Amino acid sequence: STTVDLGGYIDSREGPNPEGLLGQAGIAAALSDAPVGHSVYVLCSVNPPGMDPLDIKFARSTDGGGTWSDAVRVNDDTGDAWQWFGTMSVAPDGRIDVVWLDTRDNPGSVVSALYYSYSLDQGHTWSPNERLSESFHPHIGWPQQNKMGDYFDMYSDEEGAHLAWAATFNGEQDVYYSVIVPDYVRVDEIAGQ
Repeated sequence: STTVDLGGYIDSREGPNPEGLLGQAGIAAALSDAPVGHSVYVLCSVNPPGMDPLDIKFARSTDGGGTWSDAVRVNDDTGDAWQWFGTMSVAPDGRIDVVWLDTRDNPGSVVSALYYSYSLDQGHTWSPNERLSESFHPHIGWPQQNKMGDYFDMYSDEEGAHLAWAATFNGEQDVYYSVIVPDYVRVDEIAGQ
């Protein structure tokens, strides 16, 4: 086994999901003939040193997991916010899609929204973070609880990412399905019309 240092630790003691997880480490592989070749990626919401309570961190291995890159921060906020339930998938062309729940729009609160970013260069750089949903309070559920389930799963193809995710928009915890189309794909579609 190999230890991957993501620049923090998994923390579930407080925050937007105090009786549940704030995320689990995810692993994905790029198995293509594209320039990314056969890379392995790890993503997790971790508590970094300092005042920021939780960030989405990413690392890559290009040698089958033998060695790993330094951790890269995916979220681009500048405040004291929780980025939690980080979820990742890789498209056949090598694009890496990442989503997470984020409290940056509601400082000092656990109220969260779904955010998205992608990388076209094996996670060296990430697109500007894009808010995909309205805000919701994760503690609303049946019965009122301080836990939201980590019912997040994502599959990526050349056109975008297909996401199943949990939220409490209806006053209870529900699972939603979203199709996320990266901005560079939308521009290509508009130009081709």
